[in-house]
Amino acid sequence: MSNSLPHAQKLFAQYEGDARVRVVAVATAFEKDTYPWMADEEKIRERLRAEGWKFSVMRDADEKIIHKFGVGGSAGTPTTIVLDRSGIVRWHGFNTSPETAGEVAKTVEELLDSFFVAPIASFLPDLQKIGRSYVTGKYGRAYSGAKKLLDQQDAAAATREQAQLILDNLERGVESLIEESAKRREAGYPSIARERLELAVRLFKSVPKADEADANLAAWKKDSAFQEELKGEKDLAKVEAVAENPKVDKEVIRKRLAELREKYAGTPIVNRIDRLLGSP
Repeated sequence: MSNSLPHAQKLFAQYEGDARVRVVAVATAFEKDTYPWMADEEKIRERLRAEGWKFSVMRDADEKIIHKFGVGGSAGTPTTIVLDRSGIVRWHGFNTSPETAGEVAKTVEELLDSFFVAPIASFLPDLQKIGRSYVTGKYGRAYSGAKKLLDQQDAAAATREQAQLILDNLERGVESLIEESAKRREAGYPSIARERLELAVRLFKSVPKADEADANLAAWKKDSAFQEELKGEKDLAKVEAVAENPKVDKEVIRKRLAELREKYAGTPIVNRIDRLLGSP
């Protein structure tokens, strides 16, 4: 609990409003002999309010969920499980340290990359090679191949239709990355905003609008406001790292957050600080 739930809140705050990510805690009572409050729903609510945790919580009253995921016995809490959008377990284990928190965060980020391009169940015979590039993330090659095939006037109608679908999906993929980048920056995560643009340039080379992402990156490097946001994010990360220590006085953390809020007034970092402070 010392790391798992605070990290769950950190993930929740980072991806709040992002429909691709859902953070859910499961409250189970199999340790109720040691921690009686775990079997009392009102006490669970009180604990959540006291800690400022805002993620969703499910109540595993009959302890079926913990056994389904292999929790209990020698594998207790805090167990963290990361599921992809197909329900496949991508990370499973104790999230009890900054190192494991880093593993969880990295797994989530890697899974999110697959959300930028819609899956295609199967590819027509003439598009098998292009399809391999598509499913393995070689989007520039897939785009060039689909565009070349689409330009062939003698291509079958079904082939042309799927080639157009590939082009449309890849163009939307770039657009979604650019849009998410803007949202991340506004939410106070400039480093992730930059990473989204870098991903757009890296993954979607030769796809229209990838040049727009590249241009945005070049502009941000010269933008003093963006550099100030990156500095604010680093300062905030230091405070968050200290806050993870359960022995730290919460009022001290709130004071340091308030100081950062004043220092970086007028930047999107304030939006992130306000969420931590619980301000409107």
